[in-house]
Parts: sequence; structure tokens; C-alpha cells
Amino acid sequence: VRPVDVAHSLVVSRSVFDHRAVVVGADRDELVAGLRELAGGAASGVVQGVAGGAGKSVFVFPGQGSQWLGMGVELLECSPVFAARMAECEAALAAFVDWSLTGV
Repeated sequence: VRPVDVAHSLVVSRSVFDHRAVVVGADRDELVAGLRELAGGAASGVVQGVAGGAGKSVFVFPGQGSQWLGMGVELLECSPVFAARMAECEAALAAFVDWSLTGV
């Protein structure tokens, strides 16, 4: 079984639990070792935590473009709240992409 397949299955088919852990490893052996450590209570290289309350959606990207031509531009111009949230999203994405969210 490939680790990526296990991770995908856990993300899309499991219930959301309050207590969570992330095992980090470069290969299968490191991941298995991390799981064993977690199960034994010695979580070296494992991130654990308790989930916070569910937040509210501010931005949903359907992947299909705007619902009508110019929709995003219109919202940026007429809604200060939308423009501020888009600026926050753009700043968060900046380290990962070489394009501007508001420029597309």
C-alpha cells in the first residue's frame, strides 16, 4: 500500500475527530515507525493537537472560473469585506505561487 493512498483515504472517507495526529516520514519505514511511536505514547516526529471549532467559509474556489464575466472584479470594487479577505488569501498564497490572486 502506498502512503499517499492511505493519506487520501483518511482525508476523504474518515469521520472528523477532535483529537488528531500527523505522522511525518520520508518513506514507508519512517511512517510505520512514527505510527508505532504514536500508539506507544512516544510521539517523536509526530504532530498532535486538538481541533478548534469549525470556522466559517470566506472563500470558495469552485475551479470553474467566475459565474459571470467580471464577477470577481465587481466584488473587489464594491465589497470592502470581500476585497480584504481576498488580500489575506493573496498574502497567504504568495509564498507558494508566482502569480497574483487579484491579478487573475
